[in-house]
Amino acid sequence: MTSYNTVKCLILFIFFYFASNPATCSIYEADLRALLSFQENIIDPRGALDSWRYNETVNYCTWKGISCSRRHRTRVVSIDLDSQGLLGSLSPHLVTTNHLQGNIPSDIGFSLPNLKFLGLGGPMPKDLGSLSALWGLTMGSNNIQDDISFISSLTNCTNLKSLEISYNFLTGVLPHTIANLSTHLSLLAMSSNLIHGTIPSAIGDLTGLSILVLENNLFSGPIPLSIGGLTKLQEIYLSANKFTGKLPFSLGNLTLLNAIYMDINNISGSIPPSLGNCSGLLLLNLSNNNLIGPIPRELLTLSSISIFLDLSNNNLLGSIPSEVGSLRNLGCLDFSNNRLSGIVPSTISSCISLQQLYLGGNSFHGEIPQGLSLLKGLQELDLSRNNFSGLIPSFLEELSLEKLNLSFNKLQGPVPVKGFFRMLVQFHLRITLSYVEAFRS
Repeated sequence: MTSYNTVKCLILFIFFYFASNPATCSIYEADLRALLSFQENIIDPRGALDSWRYNETVNYCTWKGISCSRRHRTRVVSIDLDSQGLLGSLSPHLVTTNHLQGNIPSDIGFSLPNLKFLGLGGPMPKDLGSLSALWGLTMGSNNIQDDISFISSLTNCTNLKSLEISYNFLTGVLPHTIANLSTHLSLLAMSSNLIHGTIPSAIGDLTGLSILVLENNLFSGPIPLSIGGLTKLQEIYLSANKFTGKLPFSLGNLTLLNAIYMDINNISGSIPPSLGNCSGLLLLNLSNNNLIGPIPRELLTLSSISIFLDLSNNNLLGSIPSEVGSLRNLGCLDFSNNRLSGIVPSTISSCISLQQLYLGGNSFHGEIPQGLSLLKGLQELDLSRNNFSGLIPSFLEELSLEKLNLSFNKLQGPVPVKGFFRMLVQFHLRITLSYVEAFRS
């Protein structure tokens, strides 16, 4: 038996493949003996195993953390003792009463070829590739310091569906052998590490992926065109890296996408109109990049976008297309800090679900559009640092605003005094010849 620091590290979900014989007294005794032997070798400071007391009238299937088969009601199929603070060592009886095979490796404490889900803390195991039945591997938030090349050892795990290794200190370059991971892989999450280099084009071979999470790393270079081959992808998180180059037009092939996060990078070029093919998109964040060119009309026809559309802090040019009125379900629209110009289209009045509208830091001109009066749910409005002129419209009094910023424009005339303006705790006002600055603090 091999000691280990905490049972949490090794027994998150241990799936046993006991013999599939009908429940008999001998089978019952074998499982009971295995559980009691396990208990004898465990230090239980929190009393998590207090219910583990043998009684002929009480079935051990009712003990805490124990699950038994529905078909063979006395056969243990899993033990879940996650986060119970258990200490000690693992009894070999846990593997001698079932179909598990192989030696007990010294590096991880035990070898379970039929293990289906494994959650680990501590150092990176060295023999993961032997877990051929593994479908889920979680090693998140464990401060693991290792090279990401270990992922190549998982190519033998042909049933792997979920790989979650976020929030560690994994370094190195993502290997091209990632293409050899299971075609069943649907979740690949390795955010908040120190992985650098480019995303290998071979990632396009993981055609079963539905969620890809690579944010908060040191990835660089262009996002590979092959990513357009992940046609089952629903969510993609690439934020806070060092990606350069253009957004691949092949993103338009990912018609099942509902979430795109590619903010805080160095992506350049224009926004591909092909994004208009992503008819199920709920949110899009391309903020804090170096994007140029106009906002594609095709993008603004996606009435599915309902959570937020954030294109802020780029170098986008031109006016807001009138198609913005198609975003009837959108809650937050942020086009701030670009080089947009022209007048705000009247069709924005159709964005009746808007709660936050941020257009500050551009070159919009003309009067504040009357259509904003129809946005009854609007809570935050920022039109600062533009060239708006004319009067501060009185309809702002009728909106349910909580934050308003009209500073650094060319507004004239009196400041409304009713509604939102009357309820302000502090309202600073500065008037010059044809200039009004107003903001909350």
